[in-house]
Amino acid sequence: DIIVLDIMMPKIDGLQVLSELARRKDRTPVVMASGHGQTDLAVRALRAGAVDCVDKTSPQFLQIVEILKRVHARQLEKRAQPSIPPFARRSHRVLLIEMSAPTCRAIAGFLQSHAPELDLNLAASTAEFDRFLAGGADADAVLIGPAPGGMNPLDTLRKLRSHAPDLPAILLSDHDDGASAVAAFKLGAQDYII
Repeated sequence: DIIVLDIMMPKIDGLQVLSELARRKDRTPVVMASGHGQTDLAVRALRAGAVDCVDKTSPQFLQIVEILKRVHARQLEKRAQPSIPPFARRSHRVLLIEMSAPTCRAIAGFLQSHAPELDLNLAASTAEFDRFLAGGADADAVLIGPAPGGMNPLDTLRKLRSHAPDLPAILLSDHDDGASAVAAFKLGAQDYII
């Protein structure tokens, strides 16, 4: 049901095993374990498809049973839901949560040039984001900018997860922060882009 995979092993590392699982299209959830506490390894593992990464030297490791139960419960929920082919439509609705007008213009311009199939909508205030959440998820994915307004990006992601746990989300950051990247992946972000 779940693979618990150490990052550092003799002859092969956990990232190589994770890569092989992805190549085989194995959908078994993987929880990575590291005794090195290296944030960059955790980010690489989460980007490669691990659902969580636990430091064996931290107090968090004492919660491994609860973490595995939570991962297993999410896996059971996914199996119970009907399978919908990803991105079956030609256009995709993307909600951008960002208050900075220059950042919004830059993202919109980039997406218009490089991904014209995306229909970008903007939530430029906390009130607009709350209306989006209250009305149900009317987007195929969410981009959370570095200045989402009222809350920091991780809190915005937490709020999104509480209302739309399966809606794909990407965090956009204006600084390189490994701890925030790990937290974003653990909250279910598909990526953390600097």
